[in-house]
Amino acid sequence: MTYYGAKDMQASFDTVRKNTITIAEEIPADKYGFRAAPGTKSVAELLAHLAVAPNWQIEVHDDHVSHIDFAFFGARMATTTAAEQALATKDDILRALVEGGDRFATFLGGLSEATLQERVSFPPPIQPETKTRFEMLLGVKEHEMHHRGQLMVIERMLGIVPHLTRAREAFRAQSAGGSCAAPPSAWRSWQPSTPARRTPIPSVPRGAPRQPRSRRPSRPRSTPSSPPGPRRRTTAAREPNAGAGWGPSSTDPRCGPNACA
Repeated sequence: MTYYGAKDMQASFDTVRKNTITIAEEIPADKYGFRAAPGTKSVAELLAHLAVAPNWQIEVHDDHVSHIDFAFFGARMATTTAAEQALATKDDILRALVEGGDRFATFLGGLSEATLQERVSFPPPIQPETKTRFEMLLGVKEHEMHHRGQLMVIERMLGIVPHLTRAREAFRAQSAGGSCAAPPSAWRSWQPSTPARRTPIPSVPRGAPRQPRSRRPSRPRSTPSSPPGPRRRTTAAREPNAGAGWGPSSTDPRCGPNACA
């Protein structure tokens, strides 16, 4: 049974590329030459790299190349580098990100399960010696998210709050304000769960004497003067919609059943 196939890869890469394009749009053109540190890629170089990098994998997997040696890889990297350097302006880079992203996403969605299961081999000392096409294609998305994290740090250095951060802060402010509306559209594609905070348990050194546990004094049982009445229902039982929804106001009767889901 396949739990994550070609269509899932297409949808997830499409989401990643859209976030990259938003970052590229929000960084001003006069900051495209900015470098976070000497010897690192500039904003323009990072974005051009992301726009062009997936192209050689289309060739590999569309032609069912089964072995990639250093000569093959080196030739493709030379072509990739030349294509990156040809993207000179912000408009050129944005166009390449949009068109290249659509092309690669469409390619992913058309792959068969049999193709994704095929293995590609590599020469020593590369490890592992083989990978499935599925794993290689997942690496494209991982590669883009890696560089996108760098771009988000650069945004902060330039005084820009990344759009995903702004969406999260807007959602938190909306929840704190008691609104039961759905979260912002930019935030829906990524909704991390917030784990409950737990009080850390202090560690006890090995060999240390154990402290005796204190016991509560037992209470005398009293005989009720009248039979007990029906137990009071909990909030969840009284309010079937309690706890549902996005914000703390999900029990607001204005929301209605499942209105906040």
